[in-house]
Amino acid sequence: MVLDVTHLVDESFWQAVEVFKGQLLASHQIRYLIQRDAVIGAVFDAWMLDPGWRVGETPNTPVRLEDVVNHIGHTCQLSGNARHAAPAVLAKTRRENPDRA
Repeated sequence: MVLDVTHLVDESFWQAVEVFKGQLLASHQIRYLIQRDAVIGAVFDAWMLDPGWRVGETPNTPVRLEDVVNHIGHTCQLSGNARHAAPAVLAKTRRENPDRA
């Protein structure tokens, strides 16, 4: 079983990771998740990739592949390897079948 902690508020996140000892899936709290050997899924949502994105203010433009690649690259730089990063649609597959994804 994989626990998706992506959208938990901080208090819920820390409670969940304290109790759950299995594999984690998330796009936030990256450093801690790397320590837990998690795979961080890079999303294709502008509001998650652009720190300056604001509801009703930022134009609704398509996500650029460059932004997704940069997010994955950031995760790789933090972890020192590529084991912890994948597009979100592949993160679960990669965690369960590391040789196939």
